[in-house]
Amino acid sequence: MQAAGRDILTRLWRGMVSPYAAALWSILLAGCLLLRALIPQMPAEFAADPAAAARWMAGLSTGLRAQAAWMHALRLFSVAQAPWFRALLALSAWNILVILADSLWAIWRFWRAGEWPAEQVPRVRREWRRPGTIEDLREARARLRQELLLRRYLVFQAGEDQEAELRAVPWPASVPAHLGALAILLALALNAGWGWRIPELALPPGEAVSLGRGDYSLQVEHVQVSSGDAASPAEQVTLLQRETPVSRGILTDASPTLRHVALSIRLRARGPLVRVTGTAPDGAPARLEAHPRVGEAGTMLNLAFAPGQSERYFRSLTTGSVFRLQLADGKVRLEAYRAGESGPALVREWDGRGAVELDGERLFFESDHYVVLSVGYAPASGMLWGGALLAAAGILLALMAPAGWQCWRFRIVRNTVTVQWECSAVDGGHRERLDELKVL
Repeated sequence: MQAAGRDILTRLWRGMVSPYAAALWSILLAGCLLLRALIPQMPAEFAADPAAAARWMAGLSTGLRAQAAWMHALRLFSVAQAPWFRALLALSAWNILVILADSLWAIWRFWRAGEWPAEQVPRVRREWRRPGTIEDLREARARLRQELLLRRYLVFQAGEDQEAELRAVPWPASVPAHLGALAILLALALNAGWGWRIPELALPPGEAVSLGRGDYSLQVEHVQVSSGDAASPAEQVTLLQRETPVSRGILTDASPTLRHVALSIRLRARGPLVRVTGTAPDGAPARLEAHPRVGEAGTMLNLAFAPGQSERYFRSLTTGSVFRLQLADGKVRLEAYRAGESGPALVREWDGRGAVELDGERLFFESDHYVVLSVGYAPASGMLWGGALLAAAGILLALMAPAGWQCWRFRIVRNTVTVQWECSAVDGGHRERLDELKVL
């Protein structure tokens, strides 16, 4: 019973560390990453707050809202933080690590003691004999060694002149491929654990807004970039750390991304914005509030117009008046309504800047632009790209490397040179290439 148990455990171990298991984990990981790309991902800070998570899911499309309950339960809106995704990362890393260790151990044993792996035991394929001397044997062995090196083999020599061996091993292409895969998995784990993303950050121009992560803040200025005879809109983004600028760049529709170390800042949208300030009848700053209410009331109000939106409302907490702003043909139209009245008390229109006075309260308007940025932090982005390049190099080497482990034995007995060829791969192409080697 104990032997049977050990047999079952051995089979389980071999199955878990086999290349087929590695392929299965890779397919599952690719599916998870595809889900993460196709399904909107909830910010990590919302996942811990049920009320914030409910508000975030309420903003999803109609089709996703209908399935939101079970998708949220399966953590499909936060794949990187899901326990099953992290378990899959751990299983994949363990599988690749064991396969890599087995490959290195097999090559090491072959290098030190000439031991063949069980699945790579070579069999005799061809033998040559011809009269010759020890010099003929040395010349044949040297010529064969050069030919094998040109055919992308690692060649090791063992034995004496009278009875020597050339052991040819294909390039260990799986080693860089597995190392690259391990680097990719480690980078994914680091990004999932310590990375973060702010999908939509709306910024008015000229104001430094904290990212709420570390000591970073962003400041945006709307500029015009010359392109031939025309000028196109652009945003100058300044990244500050502890109020010290560390990076600055111009974001345009053609080049919407700014990168700084592990931070990436991408331009998502831009739109018109009207900034409102004012003074109350007693000379104090007027307190203004967006309507419907968005944020807290203040002495300065930034009214952003979403794509397709042409009007915004706000009101004065000082006098109770309600104001309607409309955008049309690049101009701003204002209608002011006193509290309790249905008709406008005054109507104004301006281009750029304007000012109105109603019941002793003076309001000042300035047209500007706002931008919506997507900010992400991936601490292991360099490791991710480096692992991908290393894995690609390993795959390329595997395509170029020949198949099979080979062994060439040279002997001279009674002025007869004997060469024996053995190979682990059953490949008809090897027989054709043997004629090209011209061993004897």
